[in-house]
Parts: sequence; structure tokens; C-alpha cells
Amino acid sequence: MTTYPGSSRVLSFVRSVWQDFKNSNGFDAYLLGDIQVLSAVPGFVECSLKLENYHLNRMGNLHGGCIAALTDLGGSLALASRGLFVSGVSIDMNQTFLKSGGTLGSQILFHAKCDRLGSNIAFTSVDFLTETQETFAKGRHTKFVRNALNDPRNSLDLN
Repeated sequence: MTTYPGSSRVLSFVRSVWQDFKNSNGFDAYLLGDIQVLSAVPGFVECSLKLENYHLNRMGNLHGGCIAALTDLGGSLALASRGLFVSGVSIDMNQTFLKSGGTLGSQILFHAKCDRLGSNIAFTSVDFLTETQETFAKGRHTKFVRNALNDPRNSLDLN
């Protein structure tokens, strides 16, 4: 990833948004609370997650529902990298599963991108990678952002 001059400011903002998710003590905090935000530049966030039992299906592999939750969260963090503190509401989301994504104790990475941020709609995508950098799943997420763009906690000058 190319270093961006304001990347530490973007990273700090994305981490503050992630901390707000965790402080809510909701679904994301429970299922995904161990996520580490590794890097962020405008439009791109890299995160990691060490897989625990509650991330796995009955076969011992990363659960598809967990990948869906990560697609949702990843899209929100990608929008945070563009300065949105809240990211609007989901319109559409899908995942494509290419191969098994990990087992107990393995570390996965996900790369979340803001593909387009418009005045009403945002499009994000998330690539999921194994420890050896192999892509095992892809997610896409479309969000309605018009109301979110007016949130006073936004930092739209990150770009």
C-alpha cells in the first residue's frame, strides 16, 4: 500500500469509529471486538482478526455469516476512511465464497475499499485474505448515506 501524507490522521479517525462500534456493546462488539485496524488511507482500510470458536461453523471453518458481518463492518470502516463517523443504512450486501477462510487460531486479513461515495449512495467492497495472502472471499456492500453525510462527528476533510 502506498503511504499517504495524512494516513496517520485517517488511521486515527477510523480507529475512533471502530472504538465507537465496540463501545456500543452490540453485535459488532460481541462478534468482531478483537479486530485490529492495521492501516487506513482515504478509501482503504486493512484489518486483521484472529479466529476464535465463535467465528467458526460446525465444520471448524470461518462461518459465512461472520464473513457477512465483516462485509458490513468493513464497508462502514471504508466509509470512515473517507470521513464518515456513521455510515448510513444498508441497501444491498453480498458475499462470494471462493474457498475455506480459516480455522481456530488462524489470522485473517480484510481489505475494505470505498469504491464510490456519492451524495446519496456509497459502494464498498471487501477482500478477505488468509495468512498467506490468498483471497478466500469477497464482499460488496451498498449503503444509503445521504443522512449520514450530515452527522456533526464526520471529518470529511480527511481526503
